[in-house]
Amino acid sequence: PRDPVLLTMLLTDNPALTLQRLRASSAEVNRAEAAVRAQPEPPGSDSAAVRHWLAAVGGAADDLLHLWRLRTGAAAPWAAEVEAIRRRGDPLDRGALAVTGNDLLQSGVPPGPELGRILDRLLDRVLDEPALNNRDALLELARSLAGGSQ
Repeated sequence: PRDPVLLTMLLTDNPALTLQRLRASSAEVNRAEAAVRAQPEPPGSDSAAVRHWLAAVGGAADDLLHLWRLRTGAAAPWAAEVEAIRRRGDPLDRGALAVTGNDLLQSGVPPGPELGRILDRLLDRVLDEPALNNRDALLELARSLAGGSQ
């Protein structure tokens, strides 16, 4: 590959520092840092595990998949599932949820840090089961979470 960030991640123990010393752009250094911080692979190849991994690693997913291929000479065992998830458009972050914080406030969830925790729990449930990502189901789930029944 001709990608200096991937090559640096492949060849050095501290790619971010190496890229800084080589006067790489902040974006390249940030890419290396994100990939180093990220879990290198999902805990399993099933859809839910891969969705949780994609949600956790964010933009580093493609770099991690490329690194796997460079290190092993083969596609990652979960690469096909990543593609399937992306093709389906499965929700992977709060922004993809069928409800927003404002929706939760309007439905009676009190404002404050708990609102963010409820959104995180909703996302966690939707990562497990994408079919839950509809407004009515999420509002009902949010009300039960706000009530402390789960």
